[in-house]
Amino acid sequence: MSKEEKTKIQLSLREKLIEPEKGPLLKYLGYLQAFLGDNDFMVGKSPTIADCQIVPRLTHLTKGILDGIPTTILDGYPKLKAYHARFCALPQVKAWYEKQAAAKAAAA
Repeated sequence: MSKEEKTKIQLSLREKLIEPEKGPLLKYLGYLQAFLGDNDFMVGKSPTIADCQIVPRLTHLTKGILDGIPTTILDGYPKLKAYHARFCALPQVKAWYEKQAAAKAAAA
């Protein structure tokens, strides 16, 4: 199978993931937003290991590196989007991401 054929299949599958009202990825994001409810973090007012697992996956979805998945995927989930921003703004998390970006820039 050629690279072009693989890419075409991949894009087709990702398109199905984000189909309005029935795409499994959108349903999953809806479940996460519902679980979050009015909490600051997934399990209350303080971050836990659950957040350390969920946030990197949300970040990956919004980075623009997955062809066929729009970087705006969280726009339809305002509480989830605010949660992601809130976690990433934690001083320790922000410092870690900045360190990773600096290391990447230095390697380039």
